[in-house]
Amino acid sequence: MNGRMLTIVEEGTATTKLDSLSQQHRRLGEIWDALIWVISRQPRFGERVPHHSRSGDIYILKSSPYFNSVDIPTLTLLYQVEENQITVLDLKVT
Repeated sequence: MNGRMLTIVEEGTATTKLDSLSQQHRRLGEIWDALIWVISRQPRFGERVPHHSRSGDIYILKSSPYFNSVDIPTLTLLYQVEENQITVLDLKVT
């Protein structure tokens, strides 16, 4: 990736879920920002999802459940790595 940051694009479903879940989990934005920071710099940091229904390089990245004890939910991102951008396809909060 030549040390450059990739642009992050959110699909509509991911944006809608993030907006809704942020209302329920006040510190969700902190973990979101952290995961986005990581994947924009190291896109293949997550685990590759083989045989996904979408073509291309699909990855999943999950935040540490350790933070649940300090009121930060576990966030799982499903994202696609493309040449010039990363598309967040979906997310889940537990």
